[in-house]
Amino acid sequence: MPGDFETVVVHEHDAAVVRVKGEVDLATSPRLEECVIDLVNDGDAEVVIDLTETGFIDASGLGALVKSLDRARRHGGDLRLRGLRPQAFKVLKVTGLVKVFTIEPPLGSYGDL
Repeated sequence: MPGDFETVVVHEHDAAVVRVKGEVDLATSPRLEECVIDLVNDGDAEVVIDLTETGFIDASGLGALVKSLDRARRHGGDLRLRGLRPQAFKVLKVTGLVKVFTIEPPLGSYGDL
């Protein structure tokens, strides 16, 4: 449900970390994208999206992540993904987006997924 979606921003070292709670789908992906746009516009071009508490990402969620990555890079920064669950990692792998994003922990830690 959209009401279960939440983003919490904390700052770690040189990056703004967006902790995402809930599903990233058609209803919630605009809110995630808006959060990143606001961060970048405020000077936080280094962004980490922490998906540890995200169980599902659909195509619109992937689109929001790609747009957010583009926004950060256009402002001289980058966007990294952290805490991907196996299902989300598989979606990124199938779509080829594992080659586009920096993923924490490194790709090798996901085994044969």
